[in-house]
Amino acid sequence: MKPRHSTVPSQATGTAIHRISISPATTSQESAGTVIVLHGLGDHIGCHEVAMQMLVKRGYTVEGLDWPGNGQSTGRRGDIPGVRPAMDVIRELIASIDSPIVGLYCHSTGVFLAAAFLTHHRELLPDLEWLWCSSPLLCPSHGQSKLKQLASSVLADWVPEMTVPTGVRPSLCIHISDFDTARIKKVFAGCHSQISVRFGRDLLLWEEQVAEAALTLDDPLRILLTQGEGDRVCPARYAIDWFESMPASDKTIKLFPEIRHEPLREPDNAAFLSAVERWLDNC
Repeated sequence: MKPRHSTVPSQATGTAIHRISISPATTSQESAGTVIVLHGLGDHIGCHEVAMQMLVKRGYTVEGLDWPGNGQSTGRRGDIPGVRPAMDVIRELIASIDSPIVGLYCHSTGVFLAAAFLTHHRELLPDLEWLWCSSPLLCPSHGQSKLKQLASSVLADWVPEMTVPTGVRPSLCIHISDFDTARIKKVFAGCHSQISVRFGRDLLLWEEQVAEAALTLDDPLRILLTQGEGDRVCPARYAIDWFESMPASDKTIKLFPEIRHEPLREPDNAAFLSAVERWLDNC
C-alpha cells in the first residue's frame, strides 16, 4: 500500500487541502470501486491508516483528505469554516474522482458532515452501496452548557476564526495516561484539540438536521455503525438512537464495551477489527 499525496486548492474554503489516494495492492487487481474516507475534528487522514489498509486489501481504491484546519491542510487549527463549506469540500473531492464511489467510511465529526451531505446531495453519489460510521458525532450539544452555547454564537459573529479547546484529551480517545507524554507525542502526532467558534455554532445549528438524516438512510444502502461503549466524547446512546431510526433493512450496529472514541488506535482492539473485517467481506 503506497499512498499518493497531493495538495489541492479548495475554491469553497480558500484553503489548500491535503489529499491521499491509495489504489489496490497490486496492479493486476481490479478495483472494487472507490471508498471516500472522512476523518473527525482534531485528527487527520493518517490516523485511519488501519481502516484504509483493510479497504485496499479488499480491492477498493481509497480517496481521503484532511479537513481545512486539520492535518496537513492549511487553515487555523480547528477551524473548519462551517458545515456547508465542508459539504462543498466533499463535492470538490467527488468531482475529482472518475470511478464509481461505492463506499463511505466516516469517523466522529466526519459522520456528522457526511450525514448532512447525504441529506442534501445524495444524488452526487449514485453508486453508493455502503456506509461505515465510526464513533459518530451526533449530539454536539452534549455536555455543553447553555451559557457556553450562547457565548459561541455571539463570538462567531465577531471573531469567527477564534478557537477554543474542545476538552478532548488523549485518555478520552484511547486507553492511555494523559501523563504518558512520549507515547502521546507519537500516537497523536499531527492532532489537536481546538475548535473555532464559528464551526462550533454551526454544529449546534445543524444538530437537529443530522439527527433527522438517519431517516434518509434507506435501502439499498448497507450500513455499519461501530461504537465504543466507553466513548465519553460521543456517547453510545446517541448512536443507538440514530441507528434505530434508520429505515434501511440491511443495517448492523457493533458495540464494544471497553472501546473509547478512537477504536482504530485502541491498544486492545482485535475484536473490533475482526467484526469490521467480517462485515467488509460481505460487501
